[in-house]
Amino acid sequence: MQNLKEKIKQFILSTFPLARKKNINYDDPLLETGIIDSLGILEIVNYLIEELGVNIEEDDLTPENFNTILDIIRFIENKETPVN
Repeated sequence: MQNLKEKIKQFILSTFPLARKKNINYDDPLLETGIIDSLGILEIVNYLIEELGVNIEEDDLTPENFNTILDIIRFIENKETPVN
């Protein structure tokens, strides 16, 4: 999981200049602070699909899943856990 956290944090730092400026942590709010907006969520979603192979559906595109790096990690982990 640490590797996944680092990958996502590095992607966010390299993609969103405000994230670098604020030197974000894993639990810093991304949406509330304006680091990302709705287009930023789409960039993150594209990264998760293309680079990490996460299957994302339209219903998954909620602010709760993308507000912090930790929220993104939880979202990915929930997607990887089959629901019985």
